[in-house]
Amino acid sequence: MLDKLKKYPVPIITVFIWIGFVCSISFMESWIKFHAENVTLPIGLSIGRVVFGALNKVEWAFAILILAYLTFCKSRLAFRDLIYYIAAAVLLILQTFWLLPVLDIRAGIIIQGGSVPPSPLHFFYVAIETLKIVCLFLFGSRLFKYFENKI
Repeated sequence: MLDKLKKYPVPIITVFIWIGFVCSISFMESWIKFHAENVTLPIGLSIGRVVFGALNKVEWAFAILILAYLTFCKSRLAFRDLIYYIAAAVLLILQTFWLLPVLDIRAGIIIQGGSVPPSPLHFFYVAIETLKIVCLFLFGSRLFKYFENKI
């Protein structure tokens, strides 16, 4: 068991679980719920607000766990390896402090029976999620190479 933990430490496991969460929520749950019987746009948006709020908190937990491991376990990754983690973290910050709040306001207006003009914000969200997954995958791949050389 300890050999496996050394070979596949916390950051590698966390990165790929993070990818799974983002893929399952952002690219599956978010649009499938609207195909369910009796799910109206306001109900779907209400569910989405809760789910994406929870996903965002989980993503922060993953990001902090990876950072803590790399910091306290004295992993000496090269900057070229860390750049993918940094990019994913910047995208997460962008989502947390700009995109999700704006989308939340728009959803709230629709839930209350109002209407909003068309916006490219959902396309930005999908683009950011896609970029984040690519960054995380490349970071996870770098971690595999790094830890493989340590054993």
